Amino acid sequence: MNCAFCPHHKCYTEGQNCTKYSHEEVCGFYSEDDRGMMRASSATESRNYMKMTRLEESAFFAKELGVKKIGIAFCIGLANEAHFCAQYFKNQGFAVESVCCKVCSVDKDMLELELTKMLEQNVRFRKCKRCGKYFIMKGNYDTHYCDRIAEGETRTCQQLAALENYKAKIADNKAVPIYNKYYKRYAARVRVHQLKEDEFNKWRYQAITKRDECYDGKITPEEYIEWMEAYFPNRKRKSE
Repeated sequence: MNCAFCPHHKCYTEGQNCTKYSHEEVCGFYSEDDRGMMRASSATESRNYMKMTRLEESAFFAKELGVKKIGIAFCIGLANEAHFCAQYFKNQGFAVESVCCKVCSVDKDMLELELTKMLEQNVRFRKCKRCGKYFIMKGNYDTHYCDRIAEGETRTCQQLAALENYKAKIADNKAVPIYNKYYKRYAARVRVHQLKEDEFNKWRYQAITKRDECYDGKITPEEYIEWMEAYFPNRKRKSE
């Protein structure tokens, strides 16, 4: 495609499809969020072209998308214009957050110097796969997640990633539901004084070891169940 050199632009004047894909195939390339943004953009242009200012069109577009909050990032040299825009969006019913380029009051030369020093010292950066922010990697510890707590979370990205990886790991682990089943059974017996707590703790330690052996393929799930049933030979399982 090279639309800049097209002599007629019949896509605009006659609705010609110059691609090798059908309209249905083209739509399939985009997510529902993408298509929603396209619909809002089309509505903004078709209904308001040459009728609204860009600022008014921006508010219309945001409303079409169902946006409730708008963020404005601006250069300090455009502070007056930013104030005007922010007030306009507020008057249109939006919540507005704004930030200027000098917000941290960090000298540019100092910022460049710090970055240069870090590069000289081979400080490694990586983008966190959870929050998307960059972080400095510490030591030789290779991780794809930072140790910050993202907004709306109560744990760090590292902790959340470890929890997710653990859940994914045990999802296909047949030994885990076996362990959980017998843990609940024997814990209930401790509560009704059919088992002593020290006996239960001793069993739990060995049961975890056997669970790991089952996960590693050293014993089968059937052998693991058989061991569970035989651990307390004086406790007969109720017939089901």
